[in-house]
Amino acid sequence: MTHPDGLGILPAGLVHGAVLMVSHNIEEAVFMADRILVMDKGPGRIVAEVPVTVPHPRDRKSEAFAMLVNRVYALLMGQT
Repeated sequence: MTHPDGLGILPAGLVHGAVLMVSHNIEEAVFMADRILVMDKGPGRIVAEVPVTVPHPRDRKSEAFAMLVNRVYALLMGQT
């Protein structure tokens, strides 16, 4: 499978260990991650860790997916 930006993505189960991905797209982060670290404007400051417990394969149209996207967005906007 290939990411739209040209980054080759391995199917789940083929990566052993940890992978760090940086994204500015909240939906992409919720879709791919097992946890999301939300960073502040200040360099290197983590303001929240959000576990992503929605089971794979993830449905972008599900209520649970939308709730996580909204939660991360609220954290970025300082609404929590």
